[in-house]
Amino acid sequence: MYFYKGGAQFVRWGKSACPDDDTELVYEGFGADGYYNSYGTGVNFLCLPRDPIFGSNYTGTSYAQVLGAEYDSDAAFFGTRDGDNLPCAVCRSHSSVTNMMLPGRNKCYQNWRKQYNGYLATSSSGSPASKDYICIDENPDALVAGGHNDNGALFYSVVTKCGALACPPYHEGSRLTCVVCTK
Repeated sequence: MYFYKGGAQFVRWGKSACPDDDTELVYEGFGADGYYNSYGTGVNFLCLPRDPIFGSNYTGTSYAQVLGAEYDSDAAFFGTRDGDNLPCAVCRSHSSVTNMMLPGRNKCYQNWRKQYNGYLATSSSGSPASKDYICIDENPDALVAGGHNDNGALFYSVVTKCGALACPPYHEGSRLTCVVCTK
């Protein structure tokens, strides 16, 4: 049996492949979450695998729904069309044991290895469904998964607002970059 030294796992949002030879693809999938304008959905975006295995059918009347995740509003910003679905890849590093996503930077700190960089995204500031911040690859791909612009789970770019946020070093209205690093 061969064991790798590493094991750090991360999601590469906006791509169906892992960044380099030091990583392996665990699975590729579809970005998903609850409806963007609903209360009571999960707070984290999901990377659903392309090969689901289902349990028994649910016949109750109380349930949560999961929908495909779409680029929205700032679709031109992401280089995609409004309503395009977001691919994702779950990756595992061969040499790293931990990972972190740094908001507001597109480069890792010293002694950390960059896996990918991009732009910070989350739900809209007017949405009742608060979500985690994720880092979408700077050159994202799009899927024609569901084929509909259903406004399911929506991703928006994140911009700075001065006041309680220290400006400088930040600047009003700047899009926040991000980087996923491993060590």
